[in-house]
Amino acid sequence: VAAAASPRLVSSKCPRQVGVPYPPRFDASTRLKMAHLGRDSEAWYKAEAFRNVNQAAGRLIRHSGDFGALVLMDRNLHRHSMMSEWFANRLVAASGSGECHDRLCAFFAARRDPGLGTKRGVPVVVE
Repeated sequence: VAAAASPRLVSSKCPRQVGVPYPPRFDASTRLKMAHLGRDSEAWYKAEAFRNVNQAAGRLIRHSGDFGALVLMDRNLHRHSMMSEWFANRLVAASGSGECHDRLCAFFAARRDPGLGTKRGVPVVVE
């Protein structure tokens, strides 16, 4: 994660997601929606959380030359069935912060090297 703060990578995109971003369960609008859905409310609740994760990944890629990394810091996000297929297929697990740092540095260095060209992709590291 520290790689994102490196001067060489300042213009790179590397957001982090800590935990599953569920809607606030006791928020009035969430409670009303869940009451309206009845037995389907838990499926909606989970879908909302993973919609947010998928949206965060999609925001990294805006045009064909774009690239970025989304660091998921929760194993509950690892290859979940509600993730977009293009996103889930790019997940890479890291065993710790050192490996995460090394993978991010290598990813961004490969895309900044003029000799290698710009490669589209979103490697996702689960720490």
